[in-house]
Amino acid sequence: MNDNTMEEVISTTYLKQRERNFPQSELVSVRIDNIDFDGVYASQTIPFTTPEIGISWRIMIISPVPVRAEDTIMPGDVTFALLLAITSVGFAVCSSLLILFMKNRREKEIIASDWRFTGTFLTGCVLLNLACLFMIGPNTDAFCLTR
Repeated sequence: MNDNTMEEVISTTYLKQRERNFPQSELVSVRIDNIDFDGVYASQTIPFTTPEIGISWRIMIISPVPVRAEDTIMPGDVTFALLLAITSVGFAVCSSLLILFMKNRREKEIIASDWRFTGTFLTGCVLLNLACLFMIGPNTDAFCLTR
């Protein structure tokens, strides 16, 4: 990393911290998209005062955050087919059990097994299998929030 890139990191971080009024208890993330360098940094400010000298500073701590590209499951990966198969089978089995369970909920055995709780549990299983599909694709801001 050259000096110009580090100056850009420091100035961008300072502007973002100033925009948020220098919060002390939270980390502020900064993404640098440059021709020479792409990176993500976490920054935090701490006030520093020495009353005997009359200096009041803000110390800004900037740390690089490692970003990994291999934590995505893309079509064509070995795990893509495996995830799709397991999710599809799980969804089909849980959905079938839920439909059968709700259809026969007036039967003596189903009533005795607390059909409301079991139905809620099976609904959760169906949703969990569907949630696994959100692991497929690149890491975008929208997908990151969903995941």
